[in-house]
Order: sequence, then C-alpha cells, then structure tokens
Amino acid sequence: MAKITSSHNFLVPAEKPVEFDPKDMKVVDENLNEVGIVRDVIGSVRAPYYLVKILVPLDQAREYVGRRLYLLEPSPDLTRKLRKGR
Repeated sequence: MAKITSSHNFLVPAEKPVEFDPKDMKVVDENLNEVGIVRDVIGSVRAPYYLVKILVPLDQAREYVGRRLYLLEPSPDLTRKLRKGR
C-alpha cells in the first residue's frame, strides 16, 4: 500500500524480492493510469520498497495513499523486439 514520503515520493512495498533493476519503470493504478516512475529500491532484501517519483499532482497523489499500485512490466514480445532492433 502506497505512502507519501516527506520528499513527495511514493513509498510502495514490493510483494516479493526484486529480481531485476526496475529503475525508470512505470507505476500504475488498478485502471492502468500512470501515477509515477520507479527511482530506486530501498530497504532490506527480504522486504524491499520502491521509491517512486510522483507524476500526478500532489493533491491527486494523496488519493493513492493506502491503495495498491502496480509495476508496469514490458511484455516479453516487446522485450524480444527491442533486443532484435539493437
């Protein structure tokens, strides 16, 4: 569940250990509306948190406190296409 830090970022607990660098990945709500971008992973390895730069107005961001946010991962097909294009 999202919280807002004193530096106006979301602090979102990861549901599982982080297996890849999520930096610059989009963070969305349940309707796939983009609300932020991952800037860092902090905390312990067993219970990490995503530090997310908020991209919506701060008064709107407060509506996300206590709500679940999601990491928008690229599809495997897109990743494959990007690798071929290099």
